[in-house]
Amino acid sequence: MRFWCINTNNQKTKSIICISVFLVSFYFFLFPTKSGILGYIFLYIMFYMFGSASYIFPFIWLRFFLYLRQKNRIHNNTITIPVLFILSYAVFFEGIHLEYLSDIYGGYLGYILYSFLNSLFDLYLSFTIIILILMYSTIQFFYQFVVLFHIQTIINSFKDKMGSIYKLTEKKYQDSIKLTNINNYKLPKLDLLKQNKSLKCFYTHDELVHQAKKLEEVVLDFGISIKVIDILTGSFVNRYDVMLAPGIRIQMLLNIVDNIALNMHVPSIRIIPIHEKAVIGIEIPNLLNSRTVYLRDILSHEHFKSSKSLLSLALGMQMDGKIYIADLALMPHILIAGVTGSGKSVSLHTIIISILYKAKPNEVKLILIDPKHVEMLMYNNIPHLYNLANNNNKIITTPKDAVICLQKLISLMHFRYTQFSKETVRNIEEYNNKMIKNRKTKEFYIVVIIDELADLMLTTHRNIEPIIQRLSQMSRAVGIHLIIATQRPSVNVLTGVIKANFPARLSLKTASKIDSKVILDICGAEQLVGKGDMLFSPPATSDAIRIQGAYVSSSEIQRIVSYICNQKSY
Repeated sequence: MRFWCINTNNQKTKSIICISVFLVSFYFFLFPTKSGILGYIFLYIMFYMFGSASYIFPFIWLRFFLYLRQKNRIHNNTITIPVLFILSYAVFFEGIHLEYLSDIYGGYLGYILYSFLNSLFDLYLSFTIIILILMYSTIQFFYQFVVLFHIQTIINSFKDKMGSIYKLTEKKYQDSIKLTNINNYKLPKLDLLKQNKSLKCFYTHDELVHQAKKLEEVVLDFGISIKVIDILTGSFVNRYDVMLAPGIRIQMLLNIVDNIALNMHVPSIRIIPIHEKAVIGIEIPNLLNSRTVYLRDILSHEHFKSSKSLLSLALGMQMDGKIYIADLALMPHILIAGVTGSGKSVSLHTIIISILYKAKPNEVKLILIDPKHVEMLMYNNIPHLYNLANNNNKIITTPKDAVICLQKLISLMHFRYTQFSKETVRNIEEYNNKMIKNRKTKEFYIVVIIDELADLMLTTHRNIEPIIQRLSQMSRAVGIHLIIATQRPSVNVLTGVIKANFPARLSLKTASKIDSKVILDICGAEQLVGKGDMLFSPPATSDAIRIQGAYVSSSEIQRIVSYICNQKSY
């Protein structure tokens, strides 16, 4: 009947059978003497079943507790086992009580209940099983408590964090004490840099006029009438400001860019709208009559000397002959890209030398990460270096040390935020001003320069990207700035997460329009000449500024590094 009841699909039939069995059993329990022979047979079967189950029910208890353990009812609520234990033995003694009262009040129902409980709670075996279950559950409770709250993990991470912060703060204050008497430190002299002896443009006025007329004739051959109204001469590129005839659209001129370049005998030209003049600028390279912009030309300018920011960067010279100085503290991070040979490494050297000419070792620290092992080795041992991975004045060349250094830099960032919150200041400028008034030690700026991001993304993609994201989002207020360069501006290297936190972009010549859009979000970098010719996109602007990057040679860098390292004031 049981097998048939379970396997039938008729729910109504199941309900009728179950109710019938329950009523018959209940009648046999209440009126055993009136049930006749069927009642005695039923009671005999029940007694036999409960009597032979004396050694089975303890295992049923064990299975029941294991079921609770599987359903996460034991370790999450420790009161479950003591309550079940007390209730079990309370029912057991109640069953004994019913044995004595079975002849008077309990009848067959009381005797059956006693027999069931006596077999269920065997005084020896069941008590042993319950004790073992209690011991097992107690061990499980403590184990789950450790796992649930991660006590050991929290302790270890807390020790590591406090240890790293202690090391960082100890190193920081050792640097502060070490560099306290740095009043005798002298910034590098301009005499260490090469002087440009040919500042004038090689083009004469007649030659420029001839080039302008030639440009008008070339464009007119394609049915577009223009008039050159102004000429700006640069070091590598000349810009011809032209006015379009009425009814001529800019798109018509953009469609014949390659044809204009071919007829002007240049590899590429760039056409941009000049909004302040309401004209179109056509930038044409002057490859034959070009001149180099040396770094000394920028650093010796009054604009750079009068800049109060310690993070002033001498990027180069614009089309109109004006030098371009950028403030890294306002950007606050820069993303640099360019193919091999475009001048990317020279631009990084220009940025580093600009900081060395502006700041002392106790004012700005440099973290230089060079996976290629060749570009920045000349800067080893200068006091500005801040290697948190090995606590020395060396550049970082391995991806493992780079990850360790940046992770410790995050700890230092949080430590500075704690300091700033205690002093109720918002950024490093306010904090340093307050420390000057209180005659205490100021905090120094930290500039992280990564020469090749693609190599780090290839080897430590899962570790380096979250670290860069965390630093770029929160480090500005505490004086930490990032400059990241790569020669492969693909979406796998410059991911959307990284680009979103780098508002300032600097692009040298790229291989294609796609690479230009990845780095600048606009086309145009593929039309650059190379050799330091760059497009710089400042934060919160959509227009890119064309700049001829300053040049600094390896011999000049070595002279500057030797001058700094030979000073004994630090």
